[in-house]
Amino acid sequence: EHAKYWESVVVEDPHFTREEIVKALDECKLADVAAHSKTLWQGPFKGQALYEGNASPAEAEALFSNLEANFVFAEGGMASWGDRPAKRTRLIPTLQETKEILATDSAEASEAAVGAYPTVARVGYDPSNPNSAVEFVFQFPGASPAFQRQQFGSPAAGTHGAETPAAPAYDAASAAASVASAAAASFLPKFQQRQLEAIVDRGGQASSHATGDNAAPPAAGTAALASASSSSAAASEQFACAEVLAQLLEDEVFSELRTRQQLGYIVFSGLRVIDSVPTLVLIVQSSQYGATLLHERVADFAAKIVSLIESMDEGEVEAVVSGAVEKKLTREKRLQQQFGRHWDEIVSGAEVWDRPAQQAAALRRITKPMVVDFARAFVAPGAPQRRAMAFHVEAPAKAPKGSGGGGEGFLGGRVSSELPKSALEVADPLGFAGALTTIPLQDPELL
Repeated sequence: EHAKYWESVVVEDPHFTREEIVKALDECKLADVAAHSKTLWQGPFKGQALYEGNASPAEAEALFSNLEANFVFAEGGMASWGDRPAKRTRLIPTLQETKEILATDSAEASEAAVGAYPTVARVGYDPSNPNSAVEFVFQFPGASPAFQRQQFGSPAAGTHGAETPAAPAYDAASAAASVASAAAASFLPKFQQRQLEAIVDRGGQASSHATGDNAAPPAAGTAALASASSSSAAASEQFACAEVLAQLLEDEVFSELRTRQQLGYIVFSGLRVIDSVPTLVLIVQSSQYGATLLHERVADFAAKIVSLIESMDEGEVEAVVSGAVEKKLTREKRLQQQFGRHWDEIVSGAEVWDRPAQQAAALRRITKPMVVDFARAFVAPGAPQRRAMAFHVEAPAKAPKGSGGGGEGFLGGRVSSELPKSALEVADPLGFAGALTTIPLQDPELL
């Protein structure tokens, strides 16, 4: 949980630190709570509601009418949903962005950054906890339609800031030309070249194209993309690849790090959707080993992920795909599960009511070569578009002398020892987070 806390410090925007929350609670009085409660419904925004169950439309309407009659809303109606204050997700930087943010200008530092993980290393907050832990996260923001659109119209690479400027109007032809140009320069990995071709073919705008590292890009005039459908198709395919990759790794991670190396009693891997961005997570917690050793072992394992997938049989991948499709198409057994899925669609603004069927269709298209190419593009050390970070929590009893400045600032403070070679220290997590680009949790084009 402590590692996840530091992860949230980096990727959530806005995020309130423990110290900020404690300070606010200390200063909060009962009179302040009472005064604030009277203003909850006085803003320009009304709430959203969903009724799901054995009731007629008329009965549901009567319930909502009763709620509205008993809450005092502001005059003048409801403002646009698009004008609401919105939470955003910060993107873990790519290799090039990491070099810029951490100012690794020298040739030696720049070379060391290749394949390394920006790393937040902190002492645990609980002095009685004997456990150290590491968490590795790999973000796949390409699985977000909002990210796909923002990239097509985003500012020049290398610009950072706590708030990313709104993307200009989406122009399909120029976006396709830009992507095609990047592919011609061998900037895009094979996975994304294949993805572009698949989108173009599904859109009916061009015939098939050659694949491979030296493939000729489609002509700019023929590679027109439909803004909504193309970004959605690309996002669906990346999400499906991420799901399959994560499931293929589950047994491998446990077998290697838990059973064979016996690093700790908690070893976890899986895909979490963190603030709308699918994220591959590897976690190891140990009472025997410190965070530095755990980091080295997990980093060594992560470096072998591509070769692991390559060594698997096609049948293993097909079995995972088949199981994932079956799970997607299995109807919820409890009303609460169905309600949760529908509510997620409402609050996201997407309202894709047949999302499980769409995800199942995307999964059926996934093959072993696609998963290998996906891992090469977004997980392999040195991949230009990998977005990966590590978070260390060192047991207070194992923390080197001088960590956190010593004294009162010890718990939660910086770990003073030298980090592994595959780690680039993020000494100031808040400052680092403020330099990252962001994407909206909700796609503004859907609101």
